[in-house]
Amino acid sequence: MPPKKGLTQEEKLSALLNWFQSDHMFYTLKEIESKASKQCKIPPMQMKELVLALVEEGLVEQDRCGTTNLYWSFPYLQHKKQQETHDRLNRTIANLETERDSLICRCKDETGVRNQTHERASKIRFCDQSSERIDSIQSQLQSLKDSESVENLVTSLAFFSDSIDDIICYLSRQTGLTMTTLKTEFELPLEFEEIRPGTTK
Repeated sequence: MPPKKGLTQEEKLSALLNWFQSDHMFYTLKEIESKASKQCKIPPMQMKELVLALVEEGLVEQDRCGTTNLYWSFPYLQHKKQQETHDRLNRTIANLETERDSLICRCKDETGVRNQTHERASKIRFCDQSSERIDSIQSQLQSLKDSESVENLVTSLAFFSDSIDDIICYLSRQTGLTMTTLKTEFELPLEFEEIRPGTTK
């Protein structure tokens, strides 16, 4: 009979977070190692690493009381973090839309002053496809209702950031200007900020 497969790191973190949020209590690390390890079926020696990972993600709070560290997590804290992520994504979408409109306009202006070769027609189609993609992202944002939708949106944002870099790279080859120079001219960030939802690793 094959050995029973253990919990993955994500499953352990999820189980431990659910344990924290099952009541409104404060725990020391020793109490967590004793109580949570039994209920979550996780070896006590792994608890400290898992707790610190949740603290780093902002899903578990930590504070010092005298000489003791206390840990806790209430459901509303997770909701607050998800709302902050949602608001940040809203701002990012707005910025990307502005950058998109400016970039597409400049792309079309450049192709308009040269012969309409097959390559330049392809570039316009590429710009249009990027425009359609960001419109799709905006539509997804409007339907965000839970953290799973946030994770899907992050994937779409990453795609659009890559699309902008592809367009800049193409223009660099066509004009002989560096990507840094073009991004500066278009008022684009040199590197897009990596965005991660609160519950996504």
